[in-house]
Amino acid sequence: MSHRSAVVSAFVMLAVASGTPVSTARAADVEATPEQIETAIDIAFGVALTSNYMFRGITQSDDKPAFQAYMEATYGIFYAGVWGSTVDFGDDNTAEIDLTGGIRPTFGNLSLDIGYARYFYTADGNCCGEGFIKAEYAVTEAFAVGGEVFHDFDAEATYLRASSSYALPQDFEVSGGFGGYVQFSQLDWDLGVSKTFGDVATVDVRYFGYNDDVETTHKVNVTLSLDTSLSALSGN
Repeated sequence: MSHRSAVVSAFVMLAVASGTPVSTARAADVEATPEQIETAIDIAFGVALTSNYMFRGITQSDDKPAFQAYMEATYGIFYAGVWGSTVDFGDDNTAEIDLTGGIRPTFGNLSLDIGYARYFYTADGNCCGEGFIKAEYAVTEAFAVGGEVFHDFDAEATYLRASSSYALPQDFEVSGGFGGYVQFSQLDWDLGVSKTFGDVATVDVRYFGYNDDVETTHKVNVTLSLDTSLSALSGN
């Protein structure tokens, strides 16, 4: 979690550099005030407790509970964040920390997320990273479909995923997805239902499946997460 201050500082510099408003005056003659920058920047954060940290169908916590937390700064379409989780691989690594950054533009019902994630571990240090493009299209107010592409430039591995979600009454949602690596005979899928309470707490019950040349596994986990932001707390 020591990476947080560096991430936010870098993000604020990016926000200031790109935050000049457009008006009838020349853009070079207009500067964003500190007050405008402060109100434009938002910080989201949250924690989660899951019965099993699952990543692409494989447990990262030896089928044991894991604690997770994140913080993300946003300015317009730009974002940068840090996410962490306890892990158990049977070695000296006890935690994973991910640094992410990118942009989230929208075009009508289409929402995009284009960025890069770098993965660190307490014992192994800087592990690897992936560039990604995520797209979600709101077919209706309740139903959405999506697709994701992740590429590890060091390992030359590409992961693809398709997903969908459907919002139900009383803040319930059903969602699921299907993914796999292009280079390997390895597939994973999930299906679950979640319930949100007061726009802060969410309980998610999810089934995960995984198949490769060696085995097929089936797991179910339960996750309780708490999420909010500075803007939500201040009522903006």
